Amino acid sequence: MAPLKPFNLILVDDDPDEHNLVMEALELIGCGCNISFFRNASSFLSFLENASEIPDALIIEENMPIINGLDAVLDIRGQDRFLEMSIYVYSSFSDPKVFGAVSNIKNCSYVIKPLTFESLADLLKKIVEGKQAF
Repeated sequence: MAPLKPFNLILVDDDPDEHNLVMEALELIGCGCNISFFRNASSFLSFLENASEIPDALIIEENMPIINGLDAVLDIRGQDRFLEMSIYVYSSFSDPKVFGAVSNIKNCSYVIKPLTFESLADLLKKIVEGKQAF
């Protein structure tokens, strides 16, 4: 029996503090997943063009300079090979316009950033276990 492939998670957020919080939360839940961090959508999209493996899940901040999260998601979903990748667009506040657009995209969900570290860990655990609803 072949060993299970580690879960591959990508976080795109221009705030390095968010990277640290996510890393700490993943360590707390002990998921053992592979995580890659990007500070902007442009560098992530460049990486994705040449990626040999498709990430299992993407968490992308909506409010970033140059290319926002929704525009990046629309770019990704325009490529057939990424249609099954789970995507979570997240933000500190609810934006009905973005929420509406995201709700029409397959395997994509709009998530409000958790207010507590424990809630963040719980959200990440659900994402890694495939239990976070779309």
